[in-house]
Amino acid sequence: MKKYILSLILITILPGVCGLCSGATTPAFDQQTTRTLQDSLDTSVAAIGAPGATMTVIRPDGAKWVGVTGLADREKRTPMAPGLKFRIGSVSKTFVATVILKLVQEGSLSLDDTLESILPGLVANSSLITVRQLLNHTSGLFDYAQAQKPFNFLAELYLQPLKKWTPQELVAVANANDPYFPPGTQFHYSNTNYVLLAMIIEKKTKRTYAQEISSRILVPLGLRNTSVPNTPDMPEGSTAGYTYDIDRQSADKWVNTTRFDPSWAFGAGAAISNGEDLHIWLEALMKGSLLDERRRTDMFTFVSMGIPECEYGLGLEKQRDAVGHTGDFVFGGQSALYQYRGWKFIVLVNASPSSGVAAFGSEYIMALAIAALGLNQ
Repeated sequence: MKKYILSLILITILPGVCGLCSGATTPAFDQQTTRTLQDSLDTSVAAIGAPGATMTVIRPDGAKWVGVTGLADREKRTPMAPGLKFRIGSVSKTFVATVILKLVQEGSLSLDDTLESILPGLVANSSLITVRQLLNHTSGLFDYAQAQKPFNFLAELYLQPLKKWTPQELVAVANANDPYFPPGTQFHYSNTNYVLLAMIIEKKTKRTYAQEISSRILVPLGLRNTSVPNTPDMPEGSTAGYTYDIDRQSADKWVNTTRFDPSWAFGAGAAISNGEDLHIWLEALMKGSLLDERRRTDMFTFVSMGIPECEYGLGLEKQRDAVGHTGDFVFGGQSALYQYRGWKFIVLVNASPSSGVAAFGSEYIMALAIAALGLNQ
């Protein structure tokens, strides 16, 4: 569900970002900059071929720009609008990681606890896999979302969009495939890790992981537009969602996949949110406002992804100077949530994957916006 193209784009076309419009009494973008950002959004969304998207850009001095382009609903020809909700895919991992770290902070869990000590007998090597390794993707566990056996998992999802999956079924799909490597020896992004982390939350708290995210994050921060649903339906005020089907026997390759059961993603990517809430959440993540100093340090302790200038912390990615996370629900939504050299970027797309360029769509939109803001020579 994840490709790491942002670092490559930043290295090749984004050596820096210049400050704009400094010195204003009330921070605001000037008209030329807003036009530049809107042009960049329009151009990049057209390039990836998505129906619509929204982007929020916040300058280090607090000036904020929100732009939209395209359609929220292709069938109804409804224009995209600010404030609409999207499926955010793996950005959900930032919420799960934060809840885990809060449990560690409270003493009910340790980052060095083994999976076997919490959920015995669930996966191979569980006595060697720690909570920390699940958080930073060094467990070696196979990613169920990439499984080709016992069946092609994503193809099966596409054929049965309303199927209700249990987390145990997802783990079983992963277990049908060999681990990538012994625990703690390498990095490999695996959605299985965050399914298990959500299961750990439920085991430790005796409540659903969605309830814990709500009580520990959404309510305290006032994130009223963010939810972790357990039904296929999008909440009121949402975009439609679309999947690009290259094999479809039609000139129009976009398929409406708005109603899609999120159980298949569980703790790895089931959340829904909007740009306003994700701005608040990004601020909280970067400041570590819900964690004590030790857990903030843990979250921002990165390991190499095996790709130049790409690292992963505890629920956070670091791609060169960009820190945050990218998300792809695969069936109807992509997101990017990053701080880059003091600037903040939130990109939400109502479709996946990209059809027009060989790139991760939400990251591509963000990268071109950074370029449009200006390069340091």
